[in-house]
Amino acid sequence: MKNIGLIICLIVFISLKSQVSFSQEKVSSKQFSDSTITLYLDLAFYFYKKNVDDSVDYYFQKIGTIVNYIIENKNTVDTPRIVFLIKSLDDANNYYQYKRESFEQVNNYLSKQLHLAEVIGRKDLLAKINRRFGISYEIIGDYKQAIKYYRKSLSLSFSIGDSLRAAYTYIGIANIYKNWGQNDEALLNYRLAYDIATDKKDSMLISAAAVGLGNVYGKKDSIQTALSFYQESLELEKELNNSSAMALALNNIGGSYVSLGLYSKAKTQFLRALVWSKKANDKLRIDLILQELGDVYISLNDFDSALVYLQKALRLSRQIKSKKIELACLNSLSRLGKERGDFKSAYQYLNRYQQLKDSVFSEDKFKEISLLETKYKTAEKNKQIQLQKKEIEARNLKLEQERLIRFVIIGGLFVLFIIAIYMFIMYRHKRRANILLSKQRDEITNQRDNIQQQKQLIEQIHRQVSESIDYAKRLQQAVLPDEHILHINFNDSFVLFKPKDKVSGDFYWWYHTAGETIVTAADCTGHGVPGAFMSMMGITFLREIIVKNNVFQPNLVLTNLRNEIIKVLDQKGSAGEQKDGMDMALIRINHIQKSLQYGGAYNPLYIIRNNAHKLILKGGEELQPISKYEDFYLFEIKADKMPIAIYQRMNDFTLIEFTLLKGDRVFMFSDGYADQFGGPKGKKLKYKAFRNILLKSSKVSMLEQKEFLEKAFENWKGENSQIDDIVVIGIEV
Repeated sequence: MKNIGLIICLIVFISLKSQVSFSQEKVSSKQFSDSTITLYLDLAFYFYKKNVDDSVDYYFQKIGTIVNYIIENKNTVDTPRIVFLIKSLDDANNYYQYKRESFEQVNNYLSKQLHLAEVIGRKDLLAKINRRFGISYEIIGDYKQAIKYYRKSLSLSFSIGDSLRAAYTYIGIANIYKNWGQNDEALLNYRLAYDIATDKKDSMLISAAAVGLGNVYGKKDSIQTALSFYQESLELEKELNNSSAMALALNNIGGSYVSLGLYSKAKTQFLRALVWSKKANDKLRIDLILQELGDVYISLNDFDSALVYLQKALRLSRQIKSKKIELACLNSLSRLGKERGDFKSAYQYLNRYQQLKDSVFSEDKFKEISLLETKYKTAEKNKQIQLQKKEIEARNLKLEQERLIRFVIIGGLFVLFIIAIYMFIMYRHKRRANILLSKQRDEITNQRDNIQQQKQLIEQIHRQVSESIDYAKRLQQAVLPDEHILHINFNDSFVLFKPKDKVSGDFYWWYHTAGETIVTAADCTGHGVPGAFMSMMGITFLREIIVKNNVFQPNLVLTNLRNEIIKVLDQKGSAGEQKDGMDMALIRINHIQKSLQYGGAYNPLYIIRNNAHKLILKGGEELQPISKYEDFYLFEIKADKMPIAIYQRMNDFTLIEFTLLKGDRVFMFSDGYADQFGGPKGKKLKYKAFRNILLKSSKVSMLEQKEFLEKAFENWKGENSQIDDIVVIGIEV
């Protein structure tokens, strides 16, 4: 029977060798197939089971040869075959990582996968491979490289909407920060993973993130918070029926109770964890829990039970060759002897502990040296790759320079030939050109004199226009009222007035009489000189209507002003007629009754109240705030959708009245502030942002609020030009 088995193995081996030879011919002739790759994989795993590592290396190298060919000949292989090859290399990575612990080889094959994924531009595969790179570097302790690849994977995952892979990557980043002792950064990344997992309702991922959060909170001595996350993990793993994960969660809960000094509760959780570990046949976890139970029984003064569990743990740790747990058992047994007064036993176990510790230290040092050697080889290989790239670039540069020199020589000769022909032609025309040149020189002299005269005329006109505009500015400033009237009659106030040009189409005006103050802010059609003429016309008519004719009610003032504007501009409402006019908010405040009347033509009125979330109008209508900041509420009194000009709708303006409270702030304004373009995207500020600026600055005085508004406007505008005139009036009752 042995001879027959040997013959069968020999036949299989010869058959395989012949297939390999055939496959090698295919590769060299650039005609390989999926079956070739599968054959190499089968051979690699055949020798893996036989523990023939050299042969495993050989067949994985054969797959590597195929990869190198594809990278060099990008356009000769179809995408599905490259995807198949990338997945095949996962087997090589797993073998070198888990069986051989050769991270130099792991990174070598990961690099090949990365190049293949770049050839076909598959972001999902690039995200997966970069994350695997991060895991590899994390295992060997090169955390900076691990973070680099994790962040690449994170960016790629989000770019394709793969938030679950991003969440697993966040956990990898969090693990590194935890190992670095940067608990706040670890918490942040675990929390990001936890939030994504919760949103996606992925129980396994939620549990993993919860365990990470519990571990960090445990390190920060927030044991109760840690317990809540461990408990959440336990409940999720129960639903998933994951025995191993349930054992881990119970083990963590038990450890938290030990930290709190609740040893009876810790014992209960460890015993439950032991049951689930046995169901999962997780011997390492069983050993760890037996040792932890021994420690808990020592703390409960149940020395007999402690001895039973610690001896079981010690035997199992030797059986599974876990020297770290064996060390913990020897240390606990020494402690147990000391607690029982058996100092001989305590000394013996302590002596064995020290001997084993020295041995483990030597092994750890050997592993550390091996890891450093792996890092060194990886770094050297990267340097070699970079050196080869530089040599290739140098050769290509030299060839390019030689081609350039040949081109320059040939091109130079051709250019010289053309220049010679050109100079000959130019020589023939030169004499004729000199004659024309003399005539043209005289014409140019005459033109220059004319241009100089026109320039002087333009400068004179510009100077006259500038002087006229400056005079118009002085006129406009002369008709605008003095702010001291507001300061005298109100608790506090400000006027923010920023013309776009020297003169403004926006204006403000007020009048005080017999315990009442009338205030308005208006926005005329246009800006600059045309707008200024409209604003002076508006102020003139307001004086006539209010001061001369004693019309004080806001809605009637607006109606009379509209009639005057229509009359003086001779507006008929015909098609194509210029739509000149103004938008306005006008208020009348009775200082004795503490009441406010308002009329508006397109421009609304804002009221900001402190600790009051409603405003009741005369007639019983209750207004709700449209914005809020801390204890400040902003109410909007809407205007009629009609301008002070002829319009398709010529209804009477509405009168709105309500009672003011002490500390109320009243704001009137044009649209220039909210319509300003700026910010990082060059968009309009808009009214919502304007309201927020008013609310956030309501705590300070009106003068400080004005400065706050100016600063916010300039920050938003940045390098952009101001697009319109601005007026904002603020009054505090």
